Amino acid sequence: MVTTMVLFCLGNLLYAVLSVFGSAALAVMITARFIVGVSSASMALIRTYTSSSTTLKERTPVVSLTSAAQAVGFIIGPAIQTALAVAFSEDTSEATNSTNVLDAQEGGESVGGGVGIQWNMYTATGWISCCFGLLNLVLFLPCIFQEYNIAAKEAQFQKRAANDQTSKIPKPDYVSLVVVLSTFFVTILIYVLLESLMVPMCMDLYAWTDQKAITVVGIGLSIGAGLCLFSFIAIKFLTKIVDERIVLIAGVLGMAVSMIIFIPMGSSYPKIKNCTSIYTLASHGNETLGIADAFHLTSLPDIDIGNAKVMSNNPATTEGNALFRESFDNSPVGDRDSSTTSKSDVPPQIDTNTRSLRRQRRHVPHTGDCKDTGCPPEQEWCSYTPIIELSQLGIASAIAVMGYPFVLTISSVLYSKVLGPKPQGLWMGLLISTGGLSRVIGPIFVSYIYTELGTRWIFGILLCVMTFTLLMNIIMYKRMVPMNIFGKR
Repeated sequence: MVTTMVLFCLGNLLYAVLSVFGSAALAVMITARFIVGVSSASMALIRTYTSSSTTLKERTPVVSLTSAAQAVGFIIGPAIQTALAVAFSEDTSEATNSTNVLDAQEGGESVGGGVGIQWNMYTATGWISCCFGLLNLVLFLPCIFQEYNIAAKEAQFQKRAANDQTSKIPKPDYVSLVVVLSTFFVTILIYVLLESLMVPMCMDLYAWTDQKAITVVGIGLSIGAGLCLFSFIAIKFLTKIVDERIVLIAGVLGMAVSMIIFIPMGSSYPKIKNCTSIYTLASHGNETLGIADAFHLTSLPDIDIGNAKVMSNNPATTEGNALFRESFDNSPVGDRDSSTTSKSDVPPQIDTNTRSLRRQRRHVPHTGDCKDTGCPPEQEWCSYTPIIELSQLGIASAIAVMGYPFVLTISSVLYSKVLGPKPQGLWMGLLISTGGLSRVIGPIFVSYIYTELGTRWIFGILLCVMTFTLLMNIIMYKRMVPMNIFGKR
């Protein structure tokens, strides 16, 4: 446990001081994230010790508190991010944020030596996490923390009380374990949806800026943390009067209902982001015109559209414009209207097709950053999929957040009880690995389906997954019970 805490502190410290590594910052960031991921093995150790240090009767409320601490930590994280976004607002930290190493690389500057330690909304999270890791490290030092194996003593006491001399513990019900693991996996997947998709989805559907989306979603998830606390408190009392399996099924049902509410049902459509500028063309075919419109002599950048090209900044073009204007202005007024005027003093005749093309307006993509908000035009579903109304989004999120603690906690408790009093380190590692796999696959799956197909598909697929999970729990209801250490089930 102490080792995992040391790795956690090291990974977050590297993340906080990325700016000092210069051009190697990207590699160091990936390394830091990997180290933090390895340190998450502490959750397997915590769950293992929780299961071994409690009696069968105590296990549900204790595991509930453990899951509550983990879930609330996950949800309060965005609240801290929101507070940092407000503290390091754009108008007061623009200079600081502009020193980002990756931005400097894009600008073509040399960043081999780094820019020193930075303190902004991105690095502050690393420093805060490092401080929490140091606190946990101190609390788990051997001089403070003492271990007790209560579950094994309870099993021995029960055997002696039953005059059973057999020391062999029966095998767990592997089918029940698979169902519980699947339920745990899907629950984490839904949480990943709320964590990773909510901010970009709000930016696309409601044309919010990134700062507004982070702030609003962070506040919403902070409220969700309060709902989670209410659910975790309710678990302790509900499991005393209702079977744990019923509480689990109720939580899965609630999350399935939330997926139904998430599906767009209105008639309002998202605003499409516009990242184009409008320019007037003055060319036709493969011909480059050396004379611009006498009333529009403002220089424009070169524009390629098909085979046509405007070379408004070309020196020859500018010279031709000046010669034409000088000859036109210096000629007598009468000569300007005379049919006998020299051809050299008259602007070249432009054919009808060229005039028609010059009157056309074309949208040219910005070469810099686009400041417009809305749904990207690359996401074709934005043009035919309605938005999720804010009230609809709030209700669905609240139901999902309230159902999440019930499923996460009870699935962990049932998993431990089905395993029985045997050492659970390896099995708890499998449980945590399942959750970790969900966190790896979840963002990839959710982001791809959302970008390519849109909100209807992503929530429709998740609804099917939750419905299948609900059916599995109902079918396996009678088998998801604690291990009978005195014989077979």
